[in-house]
Amino acid sequence: MLAATLLFFLTYCLIGFLGVPYFLQSLLPGIAAKNMQRQVTFGSVRFNPFTLVLQLDNTIIGPQLDNADDTIDPIFSAARIEANISSLSLLQGQFICSSLTAENLFLHILRREDNTYNTSRLIPLQRSRTFPFLRLPFSYFISNLTVTDSRLLFDDLPAGRSHSLDKIDLSLPLLFQQTGQGFFSSFFIAGSETHLTNPHFSALINGSPVDISGESSVQNNDFTAKLKLQFQAVDVPSYLAYLPARKTTIEKGTADIVVDTTFHLAAGEKTDLTVDTQIRFIDLVLLDNKNNRSTFPQSTINASLSPLESRYFFHEISLIAPKIRVGRTADGEWSFPLTFPPPAAERNNEQPFDLILEKIEMTNGVIDFFDANGRKAVSSYSGINFSLSAFDRGSTTPAPFSLSAMTPEKGRVSAQGEIDPFSLAAAGLFTGEAIGLSSAAGSLLPAGMKITSGKIDTATSRFTWRDGKAKKKELLFHDGSVAIKDIVTTGQDTPLFSSPSLHLAFGEFDPFGRRADKITAKVINPEIRFFWDKDNRCNWSGPEQKKNSGENKRQWDINVTSLTLENGNIILADNSLPTPLMMTLEKIGLTATNLSSKEGETGEIKLDSTNFGQGSLTMQGPVSFSPFSASLNCSMKNFQLEKAPPLFTDWLNFPRLSGEADSDGELHLPGFSYTGSLEIRNFAAGKKDEADMAGWTKARSERISLKLVPFSLQAETVTLEEPSLQWVVDAKGMMNIADFFNQTGLRENGFVNDGRIALTTIDLKNGKLDFLDQRVSPPYAKQIEIAGTISNLVNQPANRLSLNLAAAIGGKSPGSLRGELGFFDGPLSADLQAEINQMPVKDFSPYLVSLLDYQLTKGDFNLAVHYKRENHEITADNSLVINDLELASSTGKSSASLPFAVALLTDPQGKMNVGLPFTGSTTDDSYTFPRSLGRAIRAMMLKSKVSPTTLLKADLQETDQLVDHLLFSPGKSALKEENKTALKMIARVLEARPLLLLAVKGFSSLETDKAALLQEKKERLDRSRLEEEEKKSLQITQKYGREEIGHPRSEQQEPPPAPPTKISVSKKELQELAEKRKQQVMDFFAVELKIPASRLKADSTDLIPAGAQGRPGNRVDLRFDAALDRQ
Repeated sequence: MLAATLLFFLTYCLIGFLGVPYFLQSLLPGIAAKNMQRQVTFGSVRFNPFTLVLQLDNTIIGPQLDNADDTIDPIFSAARIEANISSLSLLQGQFICSSLTAENLFLHILRREDNTYNTSRLIPLQRSRTFPFLRLPFSYFISNLTVTDSRLLFDDLPAGRSHSLDKIDLSLPLLFQQTGQGFFSSFFIAGSETHLTNPHFSALINGSPVDISGESSVQNNDFTAKLKLQFQAVDVPSYLAYLPARKTTIEKGTADIVVDTTFHLAAGEKTDLTVDTQIRFIDLVLLDNKNNRSTFPQSTINASLSPLESRYFFHEISLIAPKIRVGRTADGEWSFPLTFPPPAAERNNEQPFDLILEKIEMTNGVIDFFDANGRKAVSSYSGINFSLSAFDRGSTTPAPFSLSAMTPEKGRVSAQGEIDPFSLAAAGLFTGEAIGLSSAAGSLLPAGMKITSGKIDTATSRFTWRDGKAKKKELLFHDGSVAIKDIVTTGQDTPLFSSPSLHLAFGEFDPFGRRADKITAKVINPEIRFFWDKDNRCNWSGPEQKKNSGENKRQWDINVTSLTLENGNIILADNSLPTPLMMTLEKIGLTATNLSSKEGETGEIKLDSTNFGQGSLTMQGPVSFSPFSASLNCSMKNFQLEKAPPLFTDWLNFPRLSGEADSDGELHLPGFSYTGSLEIRNFAAGKKDEADMAGWTKARSERISLKLVPFSLQAETVTLEEPSLQWVVDAKGMMNIADFFNQTGLRENGFVNDGRIALTTIDLKNGKLDFLDQRVSPPYAKQIEIAGTISNLVNQPANRLSLNLAAAIGGKSPGSLRGELGFFDGPLSADLQAEINQMPVKDFSPYLVSLLDYQLTKGDFNLAVHYKRENHEITADNSLVINDLELASSTGKSSASLPFAVALLTDPQGKMNVGLPFTGSTTDDSYTFPRSLGRAIRAMMLKSKVSPTTLLKADLQETDQLVDHLLFSPGKSALKEENKTALKMIARVLEARPLLLLAVKGFSSLETDKAALLQEKKERLDRSRLEEEEKKSLQITQKYGREEIGHPRSEQQEPPPAPPTKISVSKKELQELAEKRKQQVMDFFAVELKIPASRLKADSTDLIPAGAQGRPGNRVDLRFDAALDRQ
């Protein structure tokens, strides 16, 4: 037994004196270095196993082994650490130390840029509830902890500051980790005679001395420690900056702090820590996480805190003249400057904390509301007084509160009610008066909408406030009423709504949830604007319709049970059209039910206006606001067209319109689509300060469909009574109707009227066209009466308009126009037949004088035109019948071309049938219809000169046998049989064309006729000589025959022969021959063919020289001439 005891004693001594120091000095540094990644060394280690005193000398912890950039060396050092270990440690397996002393301790703490600390592996601190403990892997209980002549350095890299605690002397009576009941019992039994040191702390903090002392006591197994702290003018940001992250930063402020701390530890009881504090803050400035800055000039807190019990009792919190800024974030949430993270117990789902607020007061405070979305909706409420009492989180009894404040417009708001301590929900009654709407409601409206002016005259409502789902704030007003004056709202920078008086009552109004329900409203003298931009977006639809805008996409949910509007104006403006559409509905009375902003929800409206364009308007039907649409039964009476929007005058290019319109049908918005009847009376249109250009007495269609966006107009039958058009061509050829439906101006604005136009039938009755042409002198003026139908007016490719019109020109010249027109698919195409009958030619003298060089004094004409135009090419067959035409004197520039042409074409009844066909092309810049017609007339006159017979072929087919000269036998004047046949043909022409004359001109040739006449003279002379010789021969015979019979002949000599006679033909003889030939023709016409001498004209004769080129000289020329007077 003695040997065993001796062996145990020796073993215990070896382990105590040698083993423990060896383990601590040689083995423990390696283990610690592996866990902390830092080198750990002990200069010397001594342990007395009998006194259980452990002493460590020159302990050093170096830089991080895994971080070559760690320049802090050492992070920790101690000259001497001595621990007096209790023998109970061996019995209970726990570390129990009756005293622990550290001399010349040094600790260097570094806060990195990421807010982590270099001591995280060195000091394993852990929070339990709200109180920090040193968490070791074993239980411990240390009493009489003493630190002397020590130093702590703290480098704060994020803040760019360093702090030092020098000459630290610290005494703590206890430091422990929670253990069981047996541990406390053993400790108090073992330490009943142990003296516990009083708590004490002294140091130089950044060079300023601090000395704090307390007292501790042990009585009947109860341990109590008390510590009183007093601080003056503490720089709050410097000390609170190192608290855990929170939503609010203390930017500035000082505090006077008094803290009485009592720590109590007793066997069988809970450990208790009580902190009684009085804090007085001066010029405190708080900055929330949205950079909203709040100031608290003077605030006091009187509280009793039990952090181990999670119990916080605030006897009084007083805020004097604070200025608090509350901001709304971009996602619609509100940020408050006094919002801190919930206590640790709530975050970890542990025991909830107890909070008691015996009294909270705010006096003369200011709250600024700022919208972080960037809109200028900032309001400030001043003179705020707030009180809350008897608030206990552990109780179900509501805490009463009251609030009053002055609005920016010097109005008043107040709220009284109760707050539920557990849910923090508040309920009560809100009242207000003279509240500016721009400040009160500006931040509640959707993005892009704002209230620019107006005030709440009076407001009363019940309300509730609570934390909703996802901890979002919920504020609900219910069963309220509001009287508003002079409100003006805008959306997308355009006016939306204004009214001098608005009365609202509502069932529920949720500004955070953007919901308003069961609204009844009465509006007096409002002005409501509906505006569509160039992209056809409505100002009432809100910016939520825009994609990728980055704005909150949540829309307002508004439900209006009843709306009454009295004596209002509704303005419709559409900028998506080429000319902005602007319409005003004046003196509107409107009632509406069940209006909603929900998508697809519809309500009912009824609208009456007694001054819509100086007429009346009634509309009634369903309407939806998301997206905006309406289908309204519409009845309009006596709308004055002079009040029509500029869109219509611009589209028609008529700056001035007048007349009145009635309609009954259905109107669809947006798009301004109308279907129904339309009647327009006493219509007149023209340019400003000029006579009416167009008009009618009445136009009516029982069913039309009109849509402005995109433009379309459809109608089955349009009846147009007494339409009129003033067509004026000025001296320069400019027509006043050239701008009618001209799209030039609209195309310059980027608008092409390619919408559908479909008019099945236009029935014209008693129409009038007043035409004035100032290009001629005197100006030509004529009125044309028109009636008939225009059919199939459809602006579709390949479609052709059909015309069937009857006309009367000047009241006595009937006419017609039939055919087709195509002008919607490229170049104009036409196939038209027009007729004009009994038109006096004298009316056209101003046009024809310059062309014909003759005044037309009498006669009328019938004109039939067949006009075709296709692919720019034009053909026109013009048939002209002129009756009883008479020409006045020539202008002096003309030859007989026109009279001769008239004579060639005028039949015995005084009619002229003229065909004037021509062709042309619109690609020829010189082409015009009148010019082409003039060219055809000139060509006809040229033909009358060059080939007059071509103008006779229409009535006289045998004109191919007509001759213009007769040939005679040389030297002769007698008519041959073939000549007589030719003259008979000419006589028939003279009978068919009573205005023609025949000019006859005789010719003789100095060659053939002269030779023939010489030969005839020779023959006649020879015959004369022969006869003379025969006569003499007979005389001789008779004489010499008797002598031979009766007497012998005497020897008498014959007389010599006479010299030859000289023969010649004189020019006179030839002239006489030519005259005989002419007379032969004229006598034949007069005697044989009975042609009056007045129809024949004898021209002077002429001789044709020998060797002359051309026709033979032995002829008579026959030439037609006119019987018209050409003086």
